[in-house]
Amino acid sequence: MHLAENLEHVPVLVLLLMPSIDMTVHDDEGPMPVGPTHASVYPAIQNFMLAARSLGLGTAMTTLHRIYEDDVRELMGIPERYEVLALLPLGHPTGKWGVAPRYRAADKITSWDRFGEKRTP
Repeated sequence: MHLAENLEHVPVLVLLLMPSIDMTVHDDEGPMPVGPTHASVYPAIQNFMLAARSLGLGTAMTTLHRIYEDDVRELMGIPERYEVLALLPLGHPTGKWGVAPRYRAADKITSWDRFGEKRTP
């Protein structure tokens, strides 16, 4: 909620767009939908966020723009043939900033073969 209430104070808002294209593959038996193409975008977003952090900038991936998508499209002049996939607020962080907290060890949260199964030596 904090981000939504303070978005107007963020110095840079990066919108990630993707053209709406049909990714259906056809063979002799007909169409074979290959699924959404959005998954290919998330590695690019992560790389952008990591690069920003290395430069001392803070960011977060959000889809808050979808609440007011029509307004965002009009304000930014985004054609209908593009989908707005993500909003990345970007700026110098305020408050606590530093090394991210350590996560639990991989062997504590990794399952093998079935959910909850631990690796046996």
